[in-house]
Amino acid sequence: MTAQINLVLNERNDETINLTLLQPDGITPYDLTSAEVDFYIKPSAASEDTDIDVIKLSTTGGGVVVTSPPTAGLATVTIPTVDLQTPATRFWRVDVIAGGQKKTAMFGLLQINDL
Repeated sequence: MTAQINLVLNERNDETINLTLLQPDGITPYDLTSAEVDFYIKPSAASEDTDIDVIKLSTTGGGVVVTSPPTAGLATVTIPTVDLQTPATRFWRVDVIAGGQKKTAMFGLLQINDL
């Protein structure tokens, strides 16, 4: 089962999110040893990943770091203030790409608070 979690972050802040990425059984962690982890912030769930308004952070492009041990499915996402400038409700998602397969590990609403 993919985990659905709603996040609340503050506008104009640098934010850090610690993730524990579990396989669909909800118990077994993903082995992130040689995996790519992608974190998306989207205007809505229906927005295409390639849409110009979608923010993508990843282990390959920056913003996502797998933490030790990688077999525990642990990762940290750092969202810079530039990506949290406007209060809004958005959608977020985390994908794990390993062995040529892409799996969504987590998703939900992202509320950016007006401060």
